[in-house]
Amino acid sequence: MWVELFLLLCVCCWEKFLFSLSVICIELVTPLGVHVGFGGADDVEVVKRIVQKVEELGFDGVFVSEGLGDQPLDPFGLLSLASTFTERIALGVVDYSLTLRHPIVTAKSVSSLQRLSDGRVVLGVDFSQSESKGSPTYSGVMGALESECLELVKKAWREETLHYQGKFFKVEGMKVSSQLPENMNPHVWVEGRTPLAVLAAVHHASGLVPKNISPEETESLAAHVKNTLKQESRRTAFVFGVRLPLILAASEHRAQVLAAYYSKKLGESLESFKSHSLVGDAAKITERLTSYFESGVNYALLSTTHFENLEAQLEALAALSRDVVPSL
Repeated sequence: MWVELFLLLCVCCWEKFLFSLSVICIELVTPLGVHVGFGGADDVEVVKRIVQKVEELGFDGVFVSEGLGDQPLDPFGLLSLASTFTERIALGVVDYSLTLRHPIVTAKSVSSLQRLSDGRVVLGVDFSQSESKGSPTYSGVMGALESECLELVKKAWREETLHYQGKFFKVEGMKVSSQLPENMNPHVWVEGRTPLAVLAAVHHASGLVPKNISPEETESLAAHVKNTLKQESRRTAFVFGVRLPLILAASEHRAQVLAAYYSKKLGESLESFKSHSLVGDAAKITERLTSYFESGVNYALLSTTHFENLEAQLEALAALSRDVVPSL
């Protein structure tokens, strides 16, 4: 009897350990990815230079926005190109709107890139429409549509012939040929912070990565995510990250000047911009990043898209790798 009780206690403790690990575990290499911009360039050499530098500096991944009106290259085409220049880093799309195209089209595009890159894709799906300041009815409908799109995309990665009946989509016996091996499913990160976005992430994704969020807001959201993971009995690895603008300069004064310039350019007050950004010299950035990790984050995606030229981006990335990462 005592032996049985001891074994039962061991099992319970082990399950508790596995759950706590699942909240903080991440399969990717390091907790820092880079969201880059190409300044509207469609030059192969520009793309090559940036993505190779990201990998050379030791970051986990390179991420690009869908940016329908901001760049001439489709993100999947751009990342397919990037996959030929790199070997290790994750290749991610952010701000991807599931509702702009049929889920089967999305599933095919992502599965193609996943095969070409040997399994390095991260798909960041934008749930901001469900966070609209419009009517609750609109937000609820859009949230349900986004969730169903994501569910159908993942189903298309598992099944060669699709059968699906949802509120918005119906597919009967359609062969889509986007099926992937079980160990090759792409990472999917939901970009949002509402309860609906959290539920979608826990049920259908491998992570939740909201953007433009303060450390205080992050801590509150982390508690909600952890409770939801527990309530939904989610025990597999889950990424809880943040996407933040990065302004790293040699001096604190220079960083503040740049922050004032970029916040004005974005039509945002300086105080508001700084509340959800990394602004300062290396010591300040290290301190600020540490506060995010202490609030419950296990991944940080740092954005350099606001820099006006390639050299400024590369300089900031080099300084980040050299002066900040070793101190984290």
